[in-house]
Amino acid sequence: MKTAATAPFDPAYRRTTSASARVRARHPAALPAPSRKPYPPLPPHFPAPAAPSSPPQTSDSWYTTDDLARLLRVDPSTVRRWRAARPAQGPPFVRLSGRVVLYDPDDVRSWLHARRVDPAHVA
Repeated sequence: MKTAATAPFDPAYRRTTSASARVRARHPAALPAPSRKPYPPLPPHFPAPAAPSSPPQTSDSWYTTDDLARLLRVDPSTVRRWRAARPAQGPPFVRLSGRVVLYDPDDVRSWLHARRVDPAHVA
């Protein structure tokens, strides 16, 4: 059996024991033992969640940054850089949160069409 003095230095003991349990083993009065009480049930007066309404009809699916990068054959960081540039350089996007950005396929098609260069009209 490991003693409290040698147990914290044993790698097997460190792998199988939580940090708070190791602290309690060295300093029994430092941390109280965790309580294992379950959460109380919700009162009966809380309404049941409503059935989700159907989302508005839009395009079949939206592109993520990675999907758009794969479609355009560029690195995802390029798409992010276009989005962060002022003024924005890439296709129009919808920011759902700080990390979730979506692109409408119709907007991507119109952005690509606007950037199309016809060699006959360039010169």
